[in-house]
Amino acid sequence: MMRKATGPMRLVLLLPALGACFVGSSATARCEPTRARAFLEANGLEAYNGRCIDYLVCVIRNEPEKAAEIHIGSVNPGADENTKQGIRRMTTQAAALLTRAAVSEIELVAAHRVSSKAVALCYVLNTDHGPILFAFGAYRHKDRWYSYSWDLRTEFREIREHLRGTIRFDEPAAFAVEPVKEKSV
Repeated sequence: MMRKATGPMRLVLLLPALGACFVGSSATARCEPTRARAFLEANGLEAYNGRCIDYLVCVIRNEPEKAAEIHIGSVNPGADENTKQGIRRMTTQAAALLTRAAVSEIELVAAHRVSSKAVALCYVLNTDHGPILFAFGAYRHKDRWYSYSWDLRTEFREIREHLRGTIRFDEPAAFAVEPVKEKSV
């Protein structure tokens, strides 16, 4: 039995080990050319972005097992079982949060360049209950991007604070999400 959340939720998962490259792109999402798309292409982040979108679409569709496997496939193949269990647990919590909200689109709204080899991409899920921010961290080793963290925030003040200091895209890359079903309020 799932209990209803009474306040804002914040999930943070730090992955201590680097791992397998982000590959693939979402067949269920489309993106219009924007400054955000140009940033992805200029930094070789298209596959990483595709993996993030695939993950988010699975979470939105309440497929936490599939979403968790997408994320686990992006970390070090030698990652310990505790890391994998943490990903599964937090993905299940994120999917549970979204069962009460209808998501209309995913927007890549900002990026934060930590260094020449580390970035965070910030996505906002536009829902009928308000925005939800997902931030994914990636580290580049040689020519491949690896996952090292992700963060979820639902409180508007925290979202604003999190986006401070990022490269903001005046025209976010919007990814349409096919409606799953009507969500109950």
